Amino acid sequence: MPYYVDAGVPFEWTLRELAEQDPRPMPAPMTNWLFSMTGVPCGGFAGSPQSGRWLPLTVEQTNPVAVTLSRPHAWEMLKGYLRYSGWNHFYGPEESFYALAPTPVTTPVITAAPRPGVVDYSGQSMLLQAGVDVPAITIAFEAHCQDGSSGDLAVISLIKSTRQVHVDQGVVQLTTGNEFVLDNTRDAQTYLYGDSTVAAGQTFLFNDNPKVKIEPEDRRIVVDEQFRTTLVFKSDKSLHACWVPLQTVEWGWKADARLTNTGWVVDIGKNHHDPAYSPEPRALQWNGYIYDYKYAALLSRARPFDG
Repeated sequence: MPYYVDAGVPFEWTLRELAEQDPRPMPAPMTNWLFSMTGVPCGGFAGSPQSGRWLPLTVEQTNPVAVTLSRPHAWEMLKGYLRYSGWNHFYGPEESFYALAPTPVTTPVITAAPRPGVVDYSGQSMLLQAGVDVPAITIAFEAHCQDGSSGDLAVISLIKSTRQVHVDQGVVQLTTGNEFVLDNTRDAQTYLYGDSTVAAGQTFLFNDNPKVKIEPEDRRIVVDEQFRTTLVFKSDKSLHACWVPLQTVEWGWKADARLTNTGWVVDIGKNHHDPAYSPEPRALQWNGYIYDYKYAALLSRARPFDG
């Protein structure tokens, strides 16, 4: 019998011991239950600006089991096992569950800036920006409540960054290596981008404009950054619900800016990673917050991530 549950909301599933219905003899006394499921096993989600991870679901000597389905719009098969001394033995039960959540619009509306450039803000500061006259990217996420689900929508954005700044004394570099880390505003208190949400069914309008502050000693700046921006949903059916991913857009920008005798010149032939919509949302896992990274400096002072 199939069951319908809300994605991200813990529910209880009772493991029924059916050993007496199995004609096979027990090789040893049963020690405890085990548990498995197809898809993405989940005991919930723990997140902060510094770390985001799915909590492992481990079930031993527990009945019933607290389960959270983290993959919306997918059937998950739950199975119960018995553990004996030295080996595991399947007795059942076996039941399927469907995770309810708002349905994203197939392709979100994405608007990307045509080029990066250097912007001088009335002599107060000079910035190398991914977008000059408009934000680097604007994404209109939509998800419709068609199955009785309700709650909030938000965005979680991850970044993989490499920035090199050339100065007279050498080169300084900030890099996250090959890892995606959390991208958010500097003073954010949560891992949600901009700390903002909208009710499910409404449009979540995301925009971002990455930038590098140009210091007086800078002579050349090279940027290569990739982003994973994911629409997430949190059900209002339980106070213990966690955010689950619905849809991901991958995008980025590149720039190579040099100081010349006539001012800053930006190579616009290397400006963007083309935005790409992912039909399967990316995993929400990170270990690090972009504002905790600093340039590895050959100068006397370290420079923090600046935008």
